[in-house]
Amino acid sequence: LLAAGLVVLLRKLDAIRAGRRRPGGPEAVRRSGDEARVELAARIGADEAGLAFVDRGLRCFASAVRENSLVVPEVLGAELACDYLAVLFAAVPPPPPVPWVMGADTISWVLDRSVPIGDVSDVVAPFPALVSLGVSDDEARARVLVNLESAGVLAFCGDEQAGTEAVASIAVELATVPWAQECRLYLHGLGQRRGLGVAEPVRVVDDLADCVRELEAVAAVTRAATIDQGGLAGAFSSIGELRLR
Repeated sequence: LLAAGLVVLLRKLDAIRAGRRRPGGPEAVRRSGDEARVELAARIGADEAGLAFVDRGLRCFASAVRENSLVVPEVLGAELACDYLAVLFAAVPPPPPVPWVMGADTISWVLDRSVPIGDVSDVVAPFPALVSLGVSDDEARARVLVNLESAGVLAFCGDEQAGTEAVASIAVELATVPWAQECRLYLHGLGQRRGLGVAEPVRVVDDLADCVRELEAVAAVTRAATIDQGGLAGAFSSIGELRLR
C-alpha cells in the first residue's frame, strides 16, 4: 500500500511538472536517476488494486452503518488479505449488514473481495488515519492497518533510525492514500517542502509551538462540531463517530 501511495504521489508530481512545462516543450517527464529508481521499485511493489479495494470497502462500511442506523464500537484497524477486507472493532459489534459478514473472532466484520460494491464515491471515508504497519503472523499473511485516531498520541521508542523510517512511511501513506483525503499532516523535523511537502495535505513546519497552537484551535472547532451535531446532551464521543452518522 505504501508503494501504491508513492505511485500516486509520483503521478501528482508529473501533473505539477506538466502544468509548468513551456508551450512547445518536451511532453515526456524526465526523472533523475534517484527518482527513476524510486519509481521502478514503487511500481513493482505497488498493489493498486488492493489500495482501491480498501478505499471502496471502507466507504461501503460507512454507508452500511449509516443506512442501517447502527451504533458500532470503536474501530481499531483493518486487515487486507488476498480475498477479504476485515474491519476490527474494540468490542463485539452488532450483526453486520449486507454485504458484510461477522468474522470468526466475533469482533470483526468481513467483506469478501468477490462481492460487488456499488457506487460509494460520494461517501466520506470513515477512517482517514488508517495506516499499514505490517503483516499478520498467521497463514493468511494479511496486511495489518491501524486506525491512528483510536490510538491517540503515539511515541516510537527504540532504534532511532527504525523509528524515523516508520514515521516517514506513515507520513507517505497519509499523504497519498485515497481514504486519507480529510487528513492534514504537519511535519516537524522530517520531510522537505520540495519533497513530501508537495502533497496537498502536507505542511512542513519549522516552529513547533505555532503548529501546536494551530492544532489546538482546530481541535476546539472539531469539539464544537461534535456538540452541534449531537446536541449538548448527546454529543458524539469522537469525530470518528460523527463520520458514521
